[in-house]
Amino acid sequence: MDGAGKIQSGVLAFLAVLGTFGFQTAAVAQADYTEEFLSPPGAYPANHSATLAELPGKKLMACWYAGAYEGASDTQIYCRTQNLGSPIWNEDLTVAVARHEATHGNFLFNDTIGNPVLYRDDDDRLYLFYAVRMFGGWTLSELAFKVSEDLGKTWSHGKILDTLFSRRWGGRLPRALPIRIDRGQILLPLYYDLVPRAGYTCLIDLISATKKEVRKVKCMNIPGNGHLQPTLVEVGGRVFAYLRSSNDAHKIESASIDFQVHQMLDPAGWTKEPDLELDNPNSSVAATSTSDGRVLLVYNSVLGGRNILSLAISTNGKKFEHVFDFDKRPESSWEFSYPTIFRDSNGVFQLVYTWGGRAAIKHVSFTEAWLNQQKPIN
Repeated sequence: MDGAGKIQSGVLAFLAVLGTFGFQTAAVAQADYTEEFLSPPGAYPANHSATLAELPGKKLMACWYAGAYEGASDTQIYCRTQNLGSPIWNEDLTVAVARHEATHGNFLFNDTIGNPVLYRDDDDRLYLFYAVRMFGGWTLSELAFKVSEDLGKTWSHGKILDTLFSRRWGGRLPRALPIRIDRGQILLPLYYDLVPRAGYTCLIDLISATKKEVRKVKCMNIPGNGHLQPTLVEVGGRVFAYLRSSNDAHKIESASIDFQVHQMLDPAGWTKEPDLELDNPNSSVAATSTSDGRVLLVYNSVLGGRNILSLAISTNGKKFEHVFDFDKRPESSWEFSYPTIFRDSNGVFQLVYTWGGRAAIKHVSFTEAWLNQQKPIN
């Protein structure tokens, strides 16, 4: 999450005009690649940090936060669904977290909210993790969650999972999807938003739906400082973490851990890996795996801004090749950022990201057949 986040009025006006001409519903479709807007230009002044989960019945759910600008008091978390394979998002827009909503464990109403993260468990319960802030900046935020037993139609009251003073001074925020460890247990990537910034993971127990509860088992820092917003992917019995670095704006940091619960309970379980040989302007990344164990990484590949959002691929989780650009503009004022990606039950990759200076949320889907046709970009 970024501190400024306000959208220039000229860019918004231009994009809103595009929206009035039907640009928001236009879908570019090829045999194995589609793209369309989840939240179109002009729907909200600022949209950011979308997340995804697959629902039963071959449906896709996406949630994101939107308001006047990042950190605005009118910010809410919105969700909607799409039938897998359809180029159109359904009209079932819901509010998962309302502005100024009370959160159990806080003594004040929320001033603002952000960074939603979805997870569906083995019993088809949905969990929504998100950051809440009562006052100040994101360094004063807390980690909250909600539970839905009807696939997102209604949600439980928000509860605080990790309080401001529970571990370390400095806001704690989610950003990327968790990974399943076992039935009712996930590894959730998080980060502190205060110098020294640091990414970390928490092993989480998802308690019964009747209690609508979540319990932290163990949290572990990822080696190093100045990195944040880890994204996790499990490949070949090992979990890799890729992190945005605020120390060196030219690197994506990396670490790994054995995919075993006893390792995830060990404070020294994470091993530092070499930084990736990919340019990145201190911006959030997202990762997932293919059916044959390759790793896909979505990231900003230009040093001077976030005006190019790219795809890289690796056979070992360590060395990546840049193979495709999802969106690209010459002007550094354009922003394509904060991606979330996963592979659905049909084997199709689903990607959402902030588009056009936060004026919209874009959705892209592509097949492994399309992926295999892409060649390295020098």
